[in-house]
Amino acid sequence: MAPFSFVTLYRDTASLEVDYAGQDSSHISTLDSSRQAETRYYRVAWNEWGQLTEIYDKEAGRDILSKGKRGNVLQVFEDKPRCFDAWELEPTYGNKMEEIRDLKEVRTEVNPLGIWITFSWGYHKSTISQTMCLYHEKKRIDFKTRIIWEERQKLLKTAFPVGIRSIDARFDIQYGNIRRRITRNDSWEAARFEVVAHKWMDFSETGYGVALLNDCKYGHDIYEDTMRLTLIKSATDPDYAADLGLHEFTYSLYPHMEEWYDSGLEQESFDLNNPIIAVSGAPKITAGSLFHLDSDYIVADCIKQAEHSQDIVLRFHEFAGARVSAVLTSALNISSWCQCDLMERATEEFKSGPVRLDFTPYEIKTILVRFN
Repeated sequence: MAPFSFVTLYRDTASLEVDYAGQDSSHISTLDSSRQAETRYYRVAWNEWGQLTEIYDKEAGRDILSKGKRGNVLQVFEDKPRCFDAWELEPTYGNKMEEIRDLKEVRTEVNPLGIWITFSWGYHKSTISQTMCLYHEKKRIDFKTRIIWEERQKLLKTAFPVGIRSIDARFDIQYGNIRRRITRNDSWEAARFEVVAHKWMDFSETGYGVALLNDCKYGHDIYEDTMRLTLIKSATDPDYAADLGLHEFTYSLYPHMEEWYDSGLEQESFDLNNPIIAVSGAPKITAGSLFHLDSDYIVADCIKQAEHSQDIVLRFHEFAGARVSAVLTSALNISSWCQCDLMERATEEFKSGPVRLDFTPYEIKTILVRFN
């Protein structure tokens, strides 16, 4: 990444305006000393504790946060389950909660990618540093977090009360997703107060939704209008020193006006978990993609050499719950292919011609490919 253009402390900052060459003047990003920042997509404000008081979606023309509530609130709960300290959460864990408000410093930086606002907090013996990334050309808002954690039996969450009205939410799991009720109308619903998800959870109403993405944190909960993600558990049994020390992770807020499956949510979550890495050298493929599927609903899960042959194994799944057909193309010259099972055993004869795959909702398909 190129060096930042400049770095300032917010308390000393005059109004800053950045217009990069070739950028539309209507998309200028601004930053001022009144704890506010603005990009082509959002207007964001924060309070003296480093909590977000406004996230205004300029394209949708609506506030993302619930009226009068604060976003990205770091909450700490007493976490002393009766058994299975490292695994259990008691339904009553929320009875004792405090917010992290000891804001030490705010640093604001502007670079060709966007505006970076870095908050630094103290909490007892622990320190938290978090950079909120507002991109010039991307709707995702990243919260890149670095924590030195010295607490025991305390659960750390981040909370986003959002202006969404719905009775259920959607959670990403391996090879698909599930919907869960967010109400507490009976004992069955009340027992599902924490939901596992891999890359994202999405809370939507017709015409608008907000997704919370992560790159390594899997405990989620939504109650009424508040989305929360578990960041650290700090159990003491079976490991007394569990979760002590350095933690580095990123979670992201991703508002969207489209239905979740057409919003780019799945693609953004893969980008967060598998960012592009630059390496030195010259590519053998100078034009086109190694592999390309012409459907936005199909995800490539695996590209590898077969265990017992020179064939290449490709595995895909359909993530939107739709029936779709997709054609696979490659910058390499595919000579033949066939479908196979999960043990990489061919289930049909190898054939030449276009690689066309028909998927039913959430179907997994694996194929063997040979090249000239």
